Amino acid sequence: MYYFTYNSSDTNETNIQAFMDYTYNTHCQCYETCWIEPVSPRHFKKTKNCNSIFLPDSYVEDYMKSIEGILQLFISLDIIKKIDSRYYLVHNQKLIWDNIKNIADEQTRSLLWLFRKSIIDGILKDILQDIYKTSNPKEIDIQLYSVGSTKLSSDYDITLYGDPKIIASVIISFEKIFNSIFQEHSSLIFDTNLYGTSFINFNNKTDTGYTLHECNNDIKFNYINNDSDTVNSQLTWALVKYYKTLTSIFKNNTKEVWGNLIKFSQVYTHLIDSVMIYEYLLNQNITYTDVILKGTKFMKPLDAISMSNFYAEESYYSKGAFMDIVVNQQVCKGGENVKLSLDDMVQSMIENLSFFLMHNSLKYLSRGKSSIENINNNMDVSEELTMIDDVINKFNTGNKNFDIEYKILSNTTTVIRIINKILVKYLVESRFNNVRVPFYENFVKKGSFIFKDKMIKNRDLDKWISSVIKNEKMKKK
Repeated sequence: MYYFTYNSSDTNETNIQAFMDYTYNTHCQCYETCWIEPVSPRHFKKTKNCNSIFLPDSYVEDYMKSIEGILQLFISLDIIKKIDSRYYLVHNQKLIWDNIKNIADEQTRSLLWLFRKSIIDGILKDILQDIYKTSNPKEIDIQLYSVGSTKLSSDYDITLYGDPKIIASVIISFEKIFNSIFQEHSSLIFDTNLYGTSFINFNNKTDTGYTLHECNNDIKFNYINNDSDTVNSQLTWALVKYYKTLTSIFKNNTKEVWGNLIKFSQVYTHLIDSVMIYEYLLNQNITYTDVILKGTKFMKPLDAISMSNFYAEESYYSKGAFMDIVVNQQVCKGGENVKLSLDDMVQSMIENLSFFLMHNSLKYLSRGKSSIENINNNMDVSEELTMIDDVINKFNTGNKNFDIEYKILSNTTTVIRIINKILVKYLVESRFNNVRVPFYENFVKKGSFIFKDKMIKNRDLDKWISSVIKNEKMKKK
């Protein structure tokens, strides 16, 4: 059985080259999926499925043995060390991706990028190999894809497609194995998350409710369609992300801030639904795999995907944000984009600027600006474009000794104003009205039945919602 072996009698250079050859041969399908400068490979395989993760046909590998050898190699190179049951970087920093990105030596960072890929892909392939051993391969419906940048600063997320039962089994097994090695979740150690649902799939057959799209000759996929109900609910899911972000900023005062937004917009349906869903789901005894297996039993598939993403780490909740960033800017980069609506771009703006508020990252700020530029093609938000340009300039310039906390606070305040101003214009000028959509009521009623005792009622929230609706109705009389 084949596996990577660390040889203590060889030089560091020999072992590093053996590790690189192993990773490029075993886990890298294409040049562009593993090309991390300044490390250069000796050779590459080239396939059309650059973003897929699949088992080789020609041999069986002991992937866990390979991972043991890789860990031994990186300990011997004084890149990582093991203290008790946990791994650390050599200077006693925790082995987490945020610390890895700050390592000064470029080659060490590049090797750790390959270290991440070889371990994540190795665990997944070990799980898939066991599934194929115990099942009829023709009956196994599972595909794994990763899209996005190979920059050292980027995350490494993987989406699973296929049979929900197999997907749930793979995710549970992965989390168990990864935690047994590193004693932490993969999102913290490697900035890696597994997603069991997606707004697109790579099936050869285009199912009802989906549209086939071809970015270029190599990349084809199907994306799930909107309807009038899901346009409403997808806006609500984007607002769930925004509300969740504000709770980390304003803490116990968030409902007061949100109430002011309702007052200025004079449109409370989606704003209240988002708070209700967030509060109800926050402390529920529901897992990510619960939603994968049962979500579509009480919601439309599009909303079941959004609900599952609520329980995932660092994911987009709404289809609009996902299609704008993951599909058009990553999967279809340089090819034919999917045409998106004003609704999609508003969802993308809300979620990307919410991510900026959480992480203070220029990446999300730039994505938010791109969304606003697209919104401006359908609705005048030129004032907000000027505001976000000012935030970006402030973010990129200034004295290094400038009070960073003040700078973050100033940018945070401005970005919240941008989101709120665009949101109010959109809600007031669009076709949305205050007729209560059944999304939330059905969500709780049917969800309580499907998940039985896992849904918990929040009486304090009910009182707040009743008071807001009552006040708004009185003002309109």
